[in-house]
Amino acid sequence: MVASRYLAYRNYMQPRGGGLSLAGWFRFYCQEKASESGDQTGGVVSECSATGEAIQQTMLGDPRTFLEILHLQLETVHST
Repeated sequence: MVASRYLAYRNYMQPRGGGLSLAGWFRFYCQEKASESGDQTGGVVSECSATGEAIQQTMLGDPRTFLEILHLQLETVHST
């Protein structure tokens, strides 16, 4: 799911001048996910989002390792 979001972003931004690197985009993604988590005072309404991603926020626990895995997945499967 996260890899497909980055690929969609990259494909959208390529004809527009590039965009963020994977690491830069992932930092933004982590901030976005953190703002949706129960760690914030507002929390997530009914612990769900439009895509249901808010139920599992495990990548916030160890974002560095998650980014390494994401990079490997993109490199292996999608040849980035």
